[in-house]
Amino acid sequence: MALLASWVAVIARSEKSAKFISAIQWRGIPQFMAFFLSRSLLAGIDVAKRTLSPSMPLQPGFYDYQFRLPEGGPQYFFMLLVSLLPGTLSAATLPTQQDPNKQGITLRLHVLDTELNIADDCAATERVVARLFGVVLAEHKGEANGGTHG
Repeated sequence: MALLASWVAVIARSEKSAKFISAIQWRGIPQFMAFFLSRSLLAGIDVAKRTLSPSMPLQPGFYDYQFRLPEGGPQYFFMLLVSLLPGTLSAATLPTQQDPNKQGITLRLHVLDTELNIADDCAATERVVARLFGVVLAEHKGEANGGTHG
């Protein structure tokens, strides 16, 4: 609840923010909260195990994820959400280069372990954000779930 209250307090300060808030499908909030809390708990346990392990099993690196969400609020919220989950950090946004005829944005993530299934985690997070904003997602084409290791 603290996350939701903080988020609303910060973004409710401008006209753009009011438009952002009005885009939210309120019936998607329970699923979002369950997803966020469960992922935060699992990721926190994973980071704690890695930190306490003498061998420090880390494989840091970058992972590029091609958005299916529309530009604007849904993408910004996805970037915020991914950065709040332990083990990932939104590092940069880049123009999509996989298809010269296709415009879009690719998110570059810094991850603690490139051996994890980042593509599926990003796709699951994107689905929850899409539901929260009432967006229908297109299927990813090409790379598994639209991402590449960098």
